[in-house]
Amino acid sequence: CLYIRDTLAALVHVQDKGILYRDVKPSNMLLRRDGKGAIMIDFDCATFYDGGRNHLSQLGTEGYMAPEMMAIAELRNEGVPDEDIDGYGLEVDAYSVGILLGEVLFRKEDEGETSKEDFLRYISLLPHSQQQLPQYDLLLKLLENDPDKRIDPREALQHPFFKDLPPIGFGSLEFFDSSEGEESDDDSAGDDDSHDGVSGSGSGGDGDE
Repeated sequence: CLYIRDTLAALVHVQDKGILYRDVKPSNMLLRRDGKGAIMIDFDCATFYDGGRNHLSQLGTEGYMAPEMMAIAELRNEGVPDEDIDGYGLEVDAYSVGILLGEVLFRKEDEGETSKEDFLRYISLLPHSQQQLPQYDLLLKLLENDPDKRIDPREALQHPFFKDLPPIGFGSLEFFDSSEGEESDDDSAGDDDSHDGVSGSGSGGDGDE
């Protein structure tokens, strides 16, 4: 699927620029009119990656958040102090792509309304031979609960699911910057509605809470 491949390519690019995106979902990944890829928009939730799994802010869209991000609210509700909570890192974006992939594979049009458990159930209802198809293998790798075992975007681009697609020209991403290069004093990668858009027609990981 070109759409998912380009989403992963855009993630590789922004992660290589040191950005933790945190809001992968259909409305933030737009298809180009010429059909030559997808464009990542809306960097409201993005921040600069801090180099480790120390992020604690719950930013993004419910339904696409990785389990390690969701666990933070539960621990805080239980009274666990932040210094004793394991944060998250770049791996959360790969999980979000997994939800997006599941929605594409099973044609779910309501954003974030279908969970990993739902996708596992749908797969289990398929004939055994179909369960072994590459797209479902990739889906399970992206939706791995353990961030240490979850496939990362760069590795995912090499998955057999994408073998018949045209090659990606790494480094050839297009940018759509309406801020004319002005830097923000905020610690996030974007702070208003006019954010850089990253096109996944090519490709390109490190930031704060």
